[in-house]
Amino acid sequence: MGIPKELAEFEIEHEPSFTGSATNGSLLAEATVRRVTPGLRLPFPVTGVVLQTLNTALARTPVRAGGRISFAKGSWRVSGGLAWLRPYRPFATIAAQDFAMRFGPRR
Repeated sequence: MGIPKELAEFEIEHEPSFTGSATNGSLLAEATVRRVTPGLRLPFPVTGVVLQTLNTALARTPVRAGGRISFAKGSWRVSGGLAWLRPYRPFATIAAQDFAMRFGPRR
């Protein structure tokens, strides 16, 4: 199945809180996020992996991220290729500033 990858258009507003949406003719996801703690700089780039089933095989993709994070309150709405997330509730919402993320091997 893999993580859905579809071309989308994004709308983002940063003030007074973050609001964003992704559409591809219809809504894929939207969120409103408000920070509730001051931001803390990640001490180094955080690394990890994304594991997913792709063509009946396990695919492993390295991920690196860095920036300043804060705990936040958020409201989320999903549909389309992300509709399978509807029954689940986020454990936590984290806001990120000066954030960068890279999927795939280092070059």
